[in-house]
Amino acid sequence: MSPVLTLLNLYGFFYARKLMNELIKISYTANDDPILGSARDLYLGLGLDKTNWSRWSEQNIEGNEFFVRGVDWQGFIIMMNGNKTKDYSITLDFGKHIAMQAKTAKSHEYRDYMIAKEKEARQVPGIPLNLPDALRLAADKAEEVEGLKAQAVLDAPKVQFADSVSHSADSIIVAEYAKNLSTYQKCPIGPNKLGIYLRENKYLMSGARVKKDTNVPYQKWILKGWFESKKLA
Repeated sequence: MSPVLTLLNLYGFFYARKLMNELIKISYTANDDPILGSARDLYLGLGLDKTNWSRWSEQNIEGNEFFVRGVDWQGFIIMMNGNKTKDYSITLDFGKHIAMQAKTAKSHEYRDYMIAKEKEARQVPGIPLNLPDALRLAADKAEEVEGLKAQAVLDAPKVQFADSVSHSADSIIVAEYAKNLSTYQKCPIGPNKLGIYLRENKYLMSGARVKKDTNVPYQKWILKGWFESKKLA
């Protein structure tokens, strides 16, 4: 997976998620908790009187004794037709309360929408919500992939060795073992040198002692489980 492809996929998901917020704009905190970015948009979406917004918000948001500033809502100033207007970001719990308190034809629609967004946030944690977050996540994923590739390179000799002995559950041909020592363990010995060493140290019988085959293990090493003798097809 290339970092570029990862980034495009992540940012595409972020953009698709943004398009799903059709009823009202949903923003997200640093902890990925959904909030309403504009209580004013909710107020207007519910069909309430536009001219009464300032007085209504002071009474029902700032003056609400059950929802706390800095926890459930936060005020900020926006410009509307050249005039300063106060707006608020609010939690979805506060938004659902406002929707049902309004008792308009849109109340249940907005409430259900916010409930759906809460469920979505619980089911899809950690999705990047903007381009910088997508870039960071893409970089993290790319680093993870590179780490796996590096580990695969380090593990390659072990894998190759395992493949070479896969024909037997607990043994390996002497010649193949010598090859592995030389190739993967960096031990400068070949099949012939290993055979000489094993014969000189009385692990294997020499051709002078065995008429049919050379390199036959002595019986005591077979009984100890160090060697076994097999006819290969």
